Amino acid sequence: MFVKYLFYLFLGILFIPVLNSNLISQENQLPKVAKRITDNAGVLTSTEINYLTEKLDKYKSAAVADLIIVTIPTLNGEEIREYGIRLLEKIKAGSEEKNNGVLLLIAIQDKKISIEVGYGLEGELTDAQSSFIIRNIITPKFKVGNYFQGVDEGTTAILNTISGIELSNQSSETTDIPYWVGLLGFVFFIFLRNTLSNRPNNIGSKKHGYPYLIGGFGGGFGGRSSGWSGGGGSFGGGGASGSW
Repeated sequence: MFVKYLFYLFLGILFIPVLNSNLISQENQLPKVAKRITDNAGVLTSTEINYLTEKLDKYKSAAVADLIIVTIPTLNGEEIREYGIRLLEKIKAGSEEKNNGVLLLIAIQDKKISIEVGYGLEGELTDAQSSFIIRNIITPKFKVGNYFQGVDEGTTAILNTISGIELSNQSSETTDIPYWVGLLGFVFFIFLRNTLSNRPNNIGSKKHGYPYLIGGFGGGFGGRSSGWSGGGGSFGGGGASGSW
């Protein structure tokens, strides 16, 4: 009888990890990511998704970054960085050659955000810069329930940082400069950079592909929804997380 008891106890110990992994996989099943924006939390309208998709597609076409946005209702107790890494291992954002994938992950009920950065962009988008974007650009908008503006301004900051445009040291909550003044200054800056970089005697200059930023996103609300698939990019843990 005692031997039989030990046998069943041994079997139970063996199956605990299996049962535990099954429970985790059932609770935290990773979402299917077939579009640039996967809004499983339902915080963005179709018009907003179309606008953001077109904006991000233009950066992808210019070979700046393959940025993916995923919103989920809850992490079910899992750390957001761990969830993000698991998701990236599945979808493999970015190209295999450049490893230029970026994931913006948002867990609405848990009020947590993470930015995961591919190997090839860790020099252009550092952990400190990712943390700054979360704390000073995205979080203030999320605190007042403005998810679209937070995502829009946050992704613009991510992509501009990768393109070499420095972040402001001021929070978006505290700036007194009107939005249109900043926009005009930004357009002038890009125009000046493009003019200088296209001069015949500008030998060896590094071009970041800025022209697509100027004409920007005039057709952004056109009802377009493109598909997406991973390109085999690799990630090494670069990025940051935060909450609101």
